[in-house]
Amino acid sequence: MVNYYVILLNLAASTIDVSNNFIGFPCHPPLHSSMLVWNYAIIRNAYNRYKEQPVEIEWNESLATGIEEIDDQHKKLIAKINDLIESMGKGQEKGKETVLDTFAFLEDYVYVHFKTEENYMNRSKYPDYQSHKGKHDELIMYLRSVKEKITDQERTSYLGLRSDMSHTLYTWLTNHIGKMDKNMGEYLLKRWQK
Repeated sequence: MVNYYVILLNLAASTIDVSNNFIGFPCHPPLHSSMLVWNYAIIRNAYNRYKEQPVEIEWNESLATGIEEIDDQHKKLIAKINDLIESMGKGQEKGKETVLDTFAFLEDYVYVHFKTEENYMNRSKYPDYQSHKGKHDELIMYLRSVKEKITDQERTSYLGLRSDMSHTLYTWLTNHIGKMDKNMGEYLLKRWQK
């Protein structure tokens, strides 16, 4: 699927006048300030619309740690996060019970998954244990704050929260699994081969 917001952001990087006439690239001498403001408005609008779209998190082999139990848990965790984001898209009234049920399962599963990783790290004397556990604790705190927002209907809209949460979790998971968990997996596999 073509992401028109990304295309618009790229186009806005070139300089276009108000009549949509191409007048050069940013390397040209400074333009009239009204054109710069107009281009900034295009970029800001495109970014805001893009941020409103929830991100679906997808498992792929680049996230594999090489430890089957952890990889299976990551797959299930990603599926549950996607279920939560989808259920939040049904609207506050229609989806609240589904959202809360899915969120409860997700909270429990995150706890089980983190304990699994932390047990592996402890048993293998993983040198980056404290930092890794700290990142786990950060996600748990974030999920608690989201749960408070979900249960307080009057303070938030699921749609805004849905988008924010999907972007935050996408960033957290891809960075955490793709870097920290992969490093942990490499360390554990080396230790187990000795």
